[in-house]
Amino acid sequence: MNDMQYYQMRDLLQAMVQTWGTSFETNNIDKIIKYISIPQVARLYPWRKIVKPISITTTNDTLVYNLPYDFDKFIYFKSKYGRLTELTPAAFHNRFPDRTDRKAQDFAFYAVEEFEGVRNQITTDEQITVESDSTSDTQKILVRGNVSNYDDYEELTLNGTSAVTSTKTFSEVAYVSKSEATLGRVTVKGATSGKTLTVISPEHLTAQYKRLVIDSNPQETLTLSGEYYSLVFKPVRDYDVFKIPADLVLLNALALLGWERRDLANQMSIEKKYQQELAIAIKYERKSYSIDSKMELQNESRKIIPDDYPLVDY
Repeated sequence: MNDMQYYQMRDLLQAMVQTWGTSFETNNIDKIIKYISIPQVARLYPWRKIVKPISITTTNDTLVYNLPYDFDKFIYFKSKYGRLTELTPAAFHNRFPDRTDRKAQDFAFYAVEEFEGVRNQITTDEQITVESDSTSDTQKILVRGNVSNYDDYEELTLNGTSAVTSTKTFSEVAYVSKSEATLGRVTVKGATSGKTLTVISPEHLTAQYKRLVIDSNPQETLTLSGEYYSLVFKPVRDYDVFKIPADLVLLNALALLGWERRDLANQMSIEKKYQQELAIAIKYERKSYSIDSKMELQNESRKIIPDDYPLVDY
């Protein structure tokens, strides 16, 4: 099945489950497609469609390198001397606690670290500006960092696409966070240098990144290359396109919708049984006991007797 846009997938699922009821479709299909199917399918299968090439050029005495915004994990990574071995961040830092004095033409180990903060750091003391690319955003923005050699912060209020400048001068920015999700991307810059420190996407409250750390300071310029799995993002508009095979999204969504339908059917059957019991009681005017007691008697008769239960024939 070729790539499908979100509205096409939604319409196809609605057509396939239309016998389940309009209420069921409305309450479940959007939720299943957007929030469950795509992440599950993308994680379970290494589809070549979501594999991307990567190339990083090392700089002398630089140990840390930013990874692409959609980076998930490496398939392989190598230099001209051969493949590099990935370690977990904990194992990497236990093995190489101090790498400042490690200098080499080549290196053999690396780790991928996840962090929240700023992608680029300011180099001179300056004020900070924040702005959104949506005119509707007026959320609070918290800037935290080093001011006059002490931990400090300042709270700013977005003014849409107009830049808002801090009154404090920061020598380092630790992180920037939003009070709530925004409609647009929030860009944080140095007021004097104009350098972009970080960009926070609408749904995230802080900027989240992955970076590559290597075991030695490279003493020559090397081109590192490989392939990585790209993150798969949920669709946000009707014309958005799935990055993974649509037939697998469809099958996965149908399976999950089946579970949702079963739960709904169980709830409906309980209600239906109760209504039937009520109709029987009214028809035969059985007023000597309540509906609840009648249902208890029926449930008692349905109990399973264990094999070791002593049966006595009177």
